[in-house]
Amino acid sequence: MRVLAPTALALVLASSAGAQVAMQLRFEHPSVLVGESVNAFLVIANRSGGTLVVNEIGGSNLEIGFRVVRDARRDETIPRSNERFLIPNLMLRDGEAGEYLVDLARTFDIGAEGSYLVQAEAQYRGVVLRSNLVSVDLVNGIEIASTDVVLRDYERMVRRCTLRYWKRGGKEHLFLRVDEPDTPALRGVFDLGFLVRVFRPVIRADSSGRIVVLHQSGPTRYTRTEFVSGPSDVRFVDQRYMRADGSPAHPNVWRDEDLATNRLFAADQPQAEKKRTWLSRWFPVESTSRPTTTKKQTRHEAHTP
Repeated sequence: MRVLAPTALALVLASSAGAQVAMQLRFEHPSVLVGESVNAFLVIANRSGGTLVVNEIGGSNLEIGFRVVRDARRDETIPRSNERFLIPNLMLRDGEAGEYLVDLARTFDIGAEGSYLVQAEAQYRGVVLRSNLVSVDLVNGIEIASTDVVLRDYERMVRRCTLRYWKRGGKEHLFLRVDEPDTPALRGVFDLGFLVRVFRPVIRADSSGRIVVLHQSGPTRYTRTEFVSGPSDVRFVDQRYMRADGSPAHPNVWRDEDLATNRLFAADQPQAEKKRTWLSRWFPVESTSRPTTTKKQTRHEAHTP
């Protein structure tokens, strides 16, 4: 929980004139990829004259829930997938306001592409309270490359690793999605950061479960991200930034000074090798499957160095 300043308390209460307890809801992102966390921030302001308490063990005087509707025209209410407390512990004294992070995907069956309307609901002293109504879009993203790999020692376990892009915060981002073909199992969706679609992203995977992605993330910066896939999950390993010659670049795409003192990359900077390209130096993983790209490639993707 993040306790808000008194000015924030006044703003929230002003939007609900006369309310002793007021709520405002907003999403972290207006659109998310299917499989990502659906993070919402709920602000609760208290001027009830008492202390608001939510405790998953017991002793609560405030009940908080959410109403999730898909396709407002049909008014299709999404059921809860479990009874987990969305906000397990809360204590707000009179005059305080707090902001709480809630991942709706952990409690509701939000797994299909589409638009969803969400409203927070609470009960306090027999009165039903409601927040503002907000919307979020679940999208699949635009696929630009993929590769399949069979995990070693698991002959029937295939991982499909797909690169997709989507706009976030006014800029294009690259995402990695890992799932099992012909099954509903989704092993993870990961935001790899800014994407500049001049150099076409490259993905490599091998039977040990290693997944390496290289993409352009700035005018002169490239990002290399590594994951490892096991029988039941996909884990992040490392992410680093470099220029086209393999030298380290600053994590902030808009800063590019004092790179020689960046210890994070200095120890791992590749040595110059004859007869090997800069691309191969950053891919020390042998691919057992050939990457495939979708037919829908943009004009920029044809300019691969």
